[in-house]
Amino acid sequence: MTVVTLLRARGALCVRVCALVFSTASVFGQANDDFSDRVRLEGFSGSVTTSSATATRESGEPAHAGTGGRSLWWSWTAPADGLVRIDTLQSDFDTVLAIYRGTNLRQLERITENDDSEGGLRSLVFFPVKRSEVVEIAVDGVDGDAGTVQLAWEMPREPCVPPSAPDRPSPSDGSTNVPFEVTLTWNREPRVEKVLYGEDDRRDVYQVRNKAIREFADATVALVPRHKIRNVAGTWRASAATLQEEVGVCSSERFATQPSLADCSGVLVGPDIVATAAHCLTSHNNCSEYLFVFGFYMQDALTPVMEFAESQVYACVEPLGAMETNDGADWTLLRLDRPVEGRFPVRVRTTGEVAENTPLIVIGYPVGLPAKIAGGARVRENVSSSVFTSNLDTYVGSSGSPVFNANNLLLEGLLVRGEPDFFERGGCLVSNRCTDSGCDGEEVSRATEFVPFLESTVAPPPSVRYEVIFGVCGREQSLGTTEDTSVTLRGLQPGETYCWRIVARSCQNAPGPEWSFSTVEQAATTEFVRGDANPDEVLNLSDAVTILNFLFTGGPIDCFATADVDDNSDVNLTDAVYLLSYLFLGTEPPADPYEICDVDPTLPELDCENSICEG
Repeated sequence: MTVVTLLRARGALCVRVCALVFSTASVFGQANDDFSDRVRLEGFSGSVTTSSATATRESGEPAHAGTGGRSLWWSWTAPADGLVRIDTLQSDFDTVLAIYRGTNLRQLERITENDDSEGGLRSLVFFPVKRSEVVEIAVDGVDGDAGTVQLAWEMPREPCVPPSAPDRPSPSDGSTNVPFEVTLTWNREPRVEKVLYGEDDRRDVYQVRNKAIREFADATVALVPRHKIRNVAGTWRASAATLQEEVGVCSSERFATQPSLADCSGVLVGPDIVATAAHCLTSHNNCSEYLFVFGFYMQDALTPVMEFAESQVYACVEPLGAMETNDGADWTLLRLDRPVEGRFPVRVRTTGEVAENTPLIVIGYPVGLPAKIAGGARVRENVSSSVFTSNLDTYVGSSGSPVFNANNLLLEGLLVRGEPDFFERGGCLVSNRCTDSGCDGEEVSRATEFVPFLESTVAPPPSVRYEVIFGVCGREQSLGTTEDTSVTLRGLQPGETYCWRIVARSCQNAPGPEWSFSTVEQAATTEFVRGDANPDEVLNLSDAVTILNFLFTGGPIDCFATADVDDNSDVNLTDAVYLLSYLFLGTEPPADPYEICDVDPTLPELDCENSICEG
């Protein structure tokens, strides 16, 4: 007698029989065998366990990660914006995991997939989602393998993210001759300065004096094979053959005697997140074969850094997202085992495209060498949405190197492909040299390609207020809190040493270190009106003409402080431009004193012998 007959003839018995049939189907995976019968999942996290022993593959079903044959289906609704992790960690067979969008089996859009066959039974994916977005989850087995399936998902709720401890003080710690009116600042972005390079654009870090660029160099990281570095009593010691020994370059090649330690380059884009080229990890299903080493530099022309503190060496715990195509995007985001100490993530372009001919800087570890900084390059071709072409000076091993816009130091992308680096001559290798417009150029995978993953992975900065603690050293007191990263103080005493510190207050507090500075010994005594260069106690066009006459015809100025309109302790063309812009364009007025005759509240490097004000 069939179940249908029982349904019609014996309703009471059907309840027990049907319950047994449906319970058995649930245990053996039949309930969600078909896409139309997929099981609904909800919540920020959870797990389900079932079996795929009797699962089947439907007609028209995609081949998940190119394999499979016994799939089960689930559907999960995202409770918030963010990054979700889905895995089959505890399954007892070689699983395949695929994620889709769509409500029709034959029109599914693949989001991501994973078959970690060489790394064990586990399949793991990370991907960003929007609140209320529905994704379809398929779990299958390699070559139709089946067994116990444990599917787990986790989407971190918005935790309390502690703010960073305040840093980058101005005035810098230990400053002297600070004026009696001073603006304290902290956590400000480094100032971009023009970088000058010679004909050979490759430079060791110690040769570059620009502080902002050196700070960005500190954010680059070398991917070092574990067998080349070991921990000895808390110190990491690296060993590597020279470039000549490792690659076979000719002795005449630059850097031939420097060690070749790294396989690839990367850059810090979050407190514990590194971006690098996906192809750097092609032969490894995870990043466990590498250590991520910061500060692999040359100390001078002859001395490489080969010993590293614990704070410079990190392991990778998991991939967060990746994309690799033959001629397009090539990137991966990796999470390190802990936040990086004493180094700042770089600023990343989030929208738009770098303009053609924009000057570029690349920082990385070419051919595994200690970090090199190279400028003198530009965007050559800017057609593809995923990559652009440049004429950067690079080598193999530079893959994953950050490429910066030289105008604003935004990360524009990661170096991924280029011309052959060497050719043989006389039994050894020499560098392949191209003109700036020759060869095919070096391809850079755009940073905007991985920004959606990065924004979902890195928690948004917390809402922070800063408590300012300031005073004569030993007598500091709280001046209150501010949301800004600066505060202006007036009326400081001459020849006094002041101490200050900032406490970042959010869901947790992060106190910064104590800094100090000393004020100038002697206050200014001469009274004047800034910008009144003639002087007649009125700011007008004739004052700008007076400054221009002084600069270009040797005309007189009675008091140089009056002509220092931009208050930078110098008199030059910018002072006349500043005054004209204020008078006729309504830009910012000169610094005090400009409305009334008074003494200079800032450091009086340009002064007058006598007051030039009447009365």
